[in-house]
Amino acid sequence: MEFFRTGDFRVHYCLDAMNRKTVIKALGNDMTLMLYNIPENGKTKIMQEKGTGKMIIKSKDSNGTRYCTINDKTGRVDELIRTGTFTNKLNIRFFSTSGIEPDSILISHYNLKLKIHLTKLNDN
Repeated sequence: MEFFRTGDFRVHYCLDAMNRKTVIKALGNDMTLMLYNIPENGKTKIMQEKGTGKMIIKSKDSNGTRYCTINDKTGRVDELIRTGTFTNKLNIRFFSTSGIEPDSILISHYNLKLKIHLTKLNDN
């Protein structure tokens, strides 16, 4: 897949088993959310979660509301959530045992029966 600044994406290759419009659109939206930059349009709020101290960045755009949860101790993104009008649509969680980059990513959809677990390959 190739992603553009406009939010559009182009599929260059897809496995036959996954080559379905709904799956491709979901994967494209998932990757766009992970690559998403926080807009500076005045529709962004920064909040502190009570009890845990995590910072939550909430932003709204034409696709709904997006939440980005940042761990206050590590400074890393722990979770990305996209919500629709009434319910959550997507949850992306980042897991790391050590280091800056995540060891694994879990993508969960609420309106599709689709869960994706990405695991980092060894550098060796």
